[in-house]
Amino acid sequence: MSTFSTRSAAAAVGLVLLLGGLSACGGDTPPTSAPPPATSAPVDTSAPPATSAAPDPNAVPLAENPQFAAGTTMARIAAAGKVKIGTPWTQPPFAVKNLTGEMEGYDVALARYIAGALGMTEDKIEWIEVTPIVREQYLQQGQVDFLLAAYAMNAGRQEVVGFAGPYLTLRQGFIVQKGNPNNIDATTDLDGKKICTALGSEQARQLPSFYPKAEIVTFDVVTKCVTAIENGQVDLYTAGVGTLAGNVSQNPDTLEMLPIVWGDPSGYSVGIQKQDIAFCEFLDVALQAAFDSGYAKAAWDKSFALMTDVPFPDFAIKPCAETAP
Repeated sequence: MSTFSTRSAAAAVGLVLLLGGLSACGGDTPPTSAPPPATSAPVDTSAPPATSAAPDPNAVPLAENPQFAAGTTMARIAAAGKVKIGTPWTQPPFAVKNLTGEMEGYDVALARYIAGALGMTEDKIEWIEVTPIVREQYLQQGQVDFLLAAYAMNAGRQEVVGFAGPYLTLRQGFIVQKGNPNNIDATTDLDGKKICTALGSEQARQLPSFYPKAEIVTFDVVTKCVTAIENGQVDLYTAGVGTLAGNVSQNPDTLEMLPIVWGDPSGYSVGIQKQDIAFCEFLDVALQAAFDSGYAKAAWDKSFALMTDVPFPDFAIKPCAETAP
């Protein structure tokens, strides 16, 4: 049984996601700079990705006997006979472990496509749960081969890890208790307000700059922020608008998303080890194929589209020289 469901709040969530999408347009939000224009990434011809004529996110195309250059991450994964993928287990619409123990979500679908391009079937995937605070650590220590974990690329993270993509660009939003009983106006005054977010998240990084007089409360996982809002321990909870859409969809009777976005756009990307250009190029080719084939759109329709009216976003990756220096 899937944990995703269509909710009556989808229209309101759609408005916020639309404001927080690639165009980064939103009224009454702090001024931000637009993300740099994206360009096509180099093609790694040694690792052609799988393709499929049927864009069904549950029918992953599989590369047959792919050949990889010696010494590459792809060759190491192939030799190991399994791929270790780091992702959250409680963060729809990106990734969630459902009631039957199966992984689902938009990031999960893209991760399966990449695994297929590596020649790995579902039984060769080891799903490893990650939280924001351990993502860089898991990459550096080799506990995961790559991350698809609602993981935003930024300059600070690029000092210790690399990225491929981005595959999605969104902004940040706010959730309050249903009905906004405290009449919080996040566009004008959050001084002294308690704002909850995940420890190690992109929002935790940006909050001090945009709301320096707010009181920031952090937890290791976003679900604890949901509980804190419902119990009145904090005034607001912030995350990327995609994550917030999932929270509202799961808790429509207790949560409400405010109709604004804030902060710098977040480019959600695949996390890899630093300076692994060959793997970055392989991943960019696989991501491009997932979008070109319609596979990514089908995955979107089974995840994000169940929670919002926002259309499937455009896709534009950056060169690996910029994302995995």
